[in-house]
Amino acid sequence: MGKRTKKRGVKAYIAIVCLVLLLAAGALAFGYRDRQLREQETLPEEWVELAEIKEELSFGVYGQEDWNSFFETFSGDRLTGEILGELLAKLQLSDYIEIPVMRESQKVSREDWNYVYGQILDLLDMEYAVTKTEFLVVDVMEAENQNVIMTNKGDFCTVLPASYFKQWNGYEGYCVENRCIGVAGTLKKEFTLDNTYLTDCTKDSVDFLYAGAVYHKETASLTEGVSPCVCDIVLADGRITALRVKQETIEGELLSYDDETIEIKGYGKLSHTGKLPVYQTYGEVSEKSISDVTLGNMNVEYVTGEKQVCAILIREPAVIREIRVQHR
Repeated sequence: MGKRTKKRGVKAYIAIVCLVLLLAAGALAFGYRDRQLREQETLPEEWVELAEIKEELSFGVYGQEDWNSFFETFSGDRLTGEILGELLAKLQLSDYIEIPVMRESQKVSREDWNYVYGQILDLLDMEYAVTKTEFLVVDVMEAENQNVIMTNKGDFCTVLPASYFKQWNGYEGYCVENRCIGVAGTLKKEFTLDNTYLTDCTKDSVDFLYAGAVYHKETASLTEGVSPCVCDIVLADGRITALRVKQETIEGELLSYDDETIEIKGYGKLSHTGKLPVYQTYGEVSEKSISDVTLGNMNVEYVTGEKQVCAILIREPAVIREIRVQHR
């Protein structure tokens, strides 16, 4: 009786061990599959989606409906050698554009498409509507019909997937005014966020204001902390590589302001950087507008660098003086 019970216990133990191993193997397989999906959600280099091709061709005589009808005749959602050949025939460019050697069923890589698309632009974009723009992604705002990419060059609307754009990474995009219609690829070069306001800085992270928003960025490259100040933040390949602190300031009453110059009492007209940020440094630190600097009795400092005004700091609230009116 005791031996039979012992055997049952051994069998039960073996069954439990097998079940645990099966669950572990399943979890690993799921994790691997999930990791593959996540990797595919980033900007693909081995192929280009037809939805992106439609956007990039939107500058020409054919509209969105024309391209929708054209691409509907093909199976799949990625550009192939066959589709590329038919596309060039539709544009009547088959005899004028050099294309890499490939099979009809072969997916066209982003590099090969960039080579072909550049030739298309040279021949058909007579108004130079499409421009190649290098930018650093600061954030991405997802919406139902389109996304907004916030960059160091301003905001761009796009119908491309938000997953194409990774925060703090650099890209070269095809843009029409404030719309990003395609991506040539990623860039590893240095980009600069000009005239941010550092609110907190330690050896392993920074908090700062930029373009009306608050950001936190971890870093392992700083050798020492920096006190709150205006500075340029330099990034490359998603990492902060340098902080360029701007310490020179002047004071005076704001007399006038336009797109290129700012007039300060005692200094005359000085050039500025174009996008002149205004930071309130007392109380809750925040970014303000140039319209908030209108009173001559405000404690204001102007941060300067490279012979121009880079930012305005509001140190204290305006002092409202009471003026008595005498009645006769």
